[in-house]
Amino acid sequence: MGEVWLRRIAPRLDSDRGLWLAVFGVCIVIYACTAHWSDPGIDSLSAAWPAWSLAHRGTLDLAGIHGITPGVWFIPVHGAILSNRQIGVVLAGVPANALLGWTGLSAYGAAALTAVLMSAAAVATLAVVVRGFMGTRYALATAAVVGFGTAMWTAASEELWTHSPDALWLSLVLLGLSRRRLLLTGAAFIPAVMTRPHLALAAFAIAGWLALRRRSPRPVVRVAVPAAVGLLAVALANHAVWGHWSLTGGYGQIGYSVASAAGGGSSMFHVVGLNVLGALVSPRCGLVLYTPVVLVAFLGLWRGFRTAPDWAQAALFGGVFYELAQCKINVFTGGSLFFGNRLIIESVMLAAPMLAHCVREWARTRRRVDIAVVFATAAVAMHAIGALLPTPGTSPAYVQPWRDWLLLFWVRNAGPIGELKAVVVVLIALAALKLFADARAARSVSSGARPGSSRLRAGSESAQSLPA
Repeated sequence: MGEVWLRRIAPRLDSDRGLWLAVFGVCIVIYACTAHWSDPGIDSLSAAWPAWSLAHRGTLDLAGIHGITPGVWFIPVHGAILSNRQIGVVLAGVPANALLGWTGLSAYGAAALTAVLMSAAAVATLAVVVRGFMGTRYALATAAVVGFGTAMWTAASEELWTHSPDALWLSLVLLGLSRRRLLLTGAAFIPAVMTRPHLALAAFAIAGWLALRRRSPRPVVRVAVPAAVGLLAVALANHAVWGHWSLTGGYGQIGYSVASAAGGGSSMFHVVGLNVLGALVSPRCGLVLYTPVVLVAFLGLWRGFRTAPDWAQAALFGGVFYELAQCKINVFTGGSLFFGNRLIIESVMLAAPMLAHCVREWARTRRRVDIAVVFATAAVAMHAIGALLPTPGTSPAYVQPWRDWLLLFWVRNAGPIGELKAVVVVLIALAALKLFADARAARSVSSGARPGSSRLRAGSESAQSLPA
């Protein structure tokens, strides 16, 4: 049945526009159902209110807004109350407030809508990028894993974190790289750096690798220079808002440092190394544990890296350098009140084309394809539980990151109804795997009579391609 369904929708996915709209539409519906339309976490709250104030009052000063309490996130400066958020994420939230303010949409609702739209657009654009050199099957599989098997679903799409706008900008970075439009790549890095300034390191890494591989200074001029412009824009904005030149903005006020408060930011290499390990394998938010298909990609990394296009290699390096900087700046847990690993979303987005290519290079036998499908399904199932269950009343900040499994903590704190939902998700995942096995068996029987009949075997896909 799954194969028949794929054949029916194949004509709609033949164009990049059709694929983008299909993925965007699915993501919009699911993200909208699980977004936090009210009472977001403090990080999202501190982005929602300045965006609302700038759209409706023309100022970043939040004085006079009911419920705004001066502190770490809302800082009193010269009689004003300012959010510590970077200007990029604030500006990302302005359009929804400005365009839909007449409807009475709250600051929280506008922020959630922004997160939903930007996250969905990012996943759809990523699908188009992957389709360009791997075909539609892998494009859909990559979109499913990144869109629903990572914290793109359980953090970026739920509230206006910095990660939802950055995911969109980085998907445009990938689009520019894959189509050799370096000016688009550089232009997309400007708002990305204005949202998370250390993404400039990703831009510099990408520019440097491409310059070496192509023996041309053009990548430096067209990618690294715009990223530097983004840093300058951050410094200018912080000077205008805070009265001093910096890249940290509100984080440098009142002697507060996220890094020092959370245990990161140390110059000691063992601390950075511990943060890297935590980001990858900790029970709290380890990428390998919560998105286990990444392990399959790691197994195919040696072969995949050698056969991948240079732009995918460059994007991988960009993601690695960004994550190393992130693990230097902040502890790997990244706070509380969210499920999964939000601090690795940008790295996953940049590395996604290479990781998908590595999965294909490794999964060259039927058994290996089955393993990849099982791991991908497990990733989506775990994040579905995180997205569908309510945020625990007890803060996950009290979860021991190296001892307690956050998934189990999430389910236990949801009560009987939450446990029932988790069981339903697991049963649906098992049913999906059963459908995949049945479709595989049916294809094996009919492969002699109708070889290569599926229109979805586009680009360089092999007969062992991952199904969507």
